[in-house]
Amino acid sequence: MSVTGARASSQSTVWWAVAAGVALGVAYTLSPLAVLVLATVPLMWRWVSRDLSERERYWLSVVLVTATVVRLLAIGGLFLSASPSMPYANFFGDEDPFKRRSIWIRNIGLGLPVSAADYIYTFDDVGRTAYLYVLAFVQAVVGEAPYGMLLLNAAIYLVGMLALYRLVRSAYGGLAAFGGLTLLLFLPSLFAWSISALKEPPYMCLGALEIVAAVALVRSRGVWPRIGAALCVVACAIGLQGLREGGMVLAVCGVGGGLVAAVVITRVRWLALSIVVVPLVVFAVLEQPAVQRRLPDLIYAVTYKHWGQVVTPGYTYKLLEPEVYADRSNLRKLAAPQVGRYVVRAVAAYAIVPAPWQIESPAALAYLPQQIVWYLLALLAPIGAWIGLRRDRCVTCLLVCHAMAASLMVAVTSGNVGTLVRHRDLALPFIVWLSALGAVEVGRRVVARGAATAAPAFGVLKVSGS
Repeated sequence: MSVTGARASSQSTVWWAVAAGVALGVAYTLSPLAVLVLATVPLMWRWVSRDLSERERYWLSVVLVTATVVRLLAIGGLFLSASPSMPYANFFGDEDPFKRRSIWIRNIGLGLPVSAADYIYTFDDVGRTAYLYVLAFVQAVVGEAPYGMLLLNAAIYLVGMLALYRLVRSAYGGLAAFGGLTLLLFLPSLFAWSISALKEPPYMCLGALEIVAAVALVRSRGVWPRIGAALCVVACAIGLQGLREGGMVLAVCGVGGGLVAAVVITRVRWLALSIVVVPLVVFAVLEQPAVQRRLPDLIYAVTYKHWGQVVTPGYTYKLLEPEVYADRSNLRKLAAPQVGRYVVRAVAAYAIVPAPWQIESPAALAYLPQQIVWYLLALLAPIGAWIGLRRDRCVTCLLVCHAMAASLMVAVTSGNVGTLVRHRDLALPFIVWLSALGAVEVGRRVVARGAATAAPAFGVLKVSGS
């Protein structure tokens, strides 16, 4: 290369560096949080792609790059669609009060003036969550970030799903893990929640990290790694409770039930004993006077949430007898058989609603393809759980117990179709991996059966043609 050519190449490099610096400065000026979040993507890629084969690394990079780009395009489109009369645009109606309250908390913390009405609403119990304070702190550091927090939530969601990907890959293999990750990143409803300013992304992330920490608690060698894993499980449980009511129940039932089940299921005697002992223990607990005094209040609290969703406007479904909905006081008079039927109907509705023949709106019709996907996931999950018990008992039991806890809490408190659809997604990060393993196993058997059927036919053709 000549001296003139080398000098031109050097100048071109300088100009590209200057252009990149200017672009980065403009982007940082518009949204410092967005730039800081995007800087973590290469770190996440390096962490999740370690010790992968070249082929796995290639396809994983395709999925991650695509997932990142489409989220950036969606958030950028939201920014461009904002009305000049509004400070910012939102994907969901619930985002606006979420953003406003986090900014008001930030202003109060910094000593900035806030109106009396805004001050009262900031600390209202309705919609209150610890994540508001996290967003307020972040915005106290980088400034107001109504769009940057969308990218922050997208990154948080990505961390949780990638952590589970690594865990599931070691337990079930690369194909099931890759299929589950792809579905979790691109399923329409989960994609929408992952770029919202709501608490769903950190809730799903903490649930994922809790499972990873629970597995580390069991399999780590040495006292200090186990102490660290235990502290992580406790921190995730506290965080889940701070984000959403019932988060502690998910943590206790998911981790406690999963680890106990993983131990009990290894021995036939223990399993048989638990089948006999558990119902007796439950019956003995229910017979305690203290429990009998509190049980009616618990039943009332659960059924009241369902009743409240049914009597409000919107597309709803009923789980109790029609006469119960006429007066809220009837919830205090529910007999044991009614409560039992309520639970059974709630579980069935959780799996079926909205049924294709019950579609009542264009929005429900647009959701129909994902509802079909949900039916397939629900059918494949038991197959995956059965196979998973032979692949990795601990991981499978943790996924199953987390999925059951998350599903049951939503099932017995829902009555609005839209709310059910939204909250049902909270269990998908646990169910999808089992469904992916089930799909891999079904596909393997179909291919094996097809090969076994084709072999004799090929032999006949070969003989007849010889």
